[in-house]
Amino acid sequence: MSVSKKVMYLLVVMISFCGVNTSIADDNEYNPLGPWYLSDRDPSWYFDAFLGVEYEPTYAGSNKHELEPGLNLRAMYKNSYNHRFFVSLGEAGGIFQLTENSMFSAVLEYEEGRDKKADNALKGLDKVRDTVEGQFSFFYRFLPNTVFGAVFQPDLLGRGKGLVYFIGVGNDTMFLSDTLRVSSRIDLSFADAEHMRTEFAVSGSESTASGLRAYRPSGGIKSWTGSLGLEYFLHENWSTWVHSEFEYYTVKARRSPLIRDEGSPFTYELSAGVRWRY
Repeated sequence: MSVSKKVMYLLVVMISFCGVNTSIADDNEYNPLGPWYLSDRDPSWYFDAFLGVEYEPTYAGSNKHELEPGLNLRAMYKNSYNHRFFVSLGEAGGIFQLTENSMFSAVLEYEEGRDKKADNALKGLDKVRDTVEGQFSFFYRFLPNTVFGAVFQPDLLGRGKGLVYFIGVGNDTMFLSDTLRVSSRIDLSFADAEHMRTEFAVSGSESTASGLRAYRPSGGIKSWTGSLGLEYFLHENWSTWVHSEFEYYTVKARRSPLIRDEGSPFTYELSAGVRWRY
């Protein structure tokens, strides 16, 4: 099966799954990354911790992977208006309820740059600096367990990441008497020329240093992304999870020598671990 057919098959499966309304509980209690998380709880402080491993591409569009430990700690406060404010390792922000079925979130996120030592394909290319990104999101729940989202993500420090924005649909369905959560998501991302050139361009001087052909993309559609995750609740406060994500880069990214000659237009990442919440 060709790469394009694999992507289309994945999207059809995930779109079909998102349209199935079999949930016996929506994502209020269960999805720690969902916009309705904790909205059924009383106003108070809440805490959770994630510990696991991540297997991810060495750069955007790479066909090589690296295995890394993953750790995140988060404290979240919910007030009487169902607004939730949180801080975690690398993030801080708030989620604000607009109506019963709509939310807005504003988040500051640390974004790691790209080290040319991470992959041989990056030798001779300039380093991409770490930065801080904003994530401004609108969510609308049009089925009890299915949410539409639109995300606006600018580079707040102006370090080359430019502007990326996403539209997509996510679904959370509970099975086995609320002990198994199955989550899926599909989204389409767009990026401006600055972002595309930081991720995929090769300048004339970089071409001379690296041996890669020069390439300078413009802005436009960046990629399709789909994800599928499972979380099994061992106890009210403990769960174990696995997560997979697949990304298919569109033609402006695929023409880059970093993808066409050194990488792959179809990439994936995997993660697994345990979660504790209180």
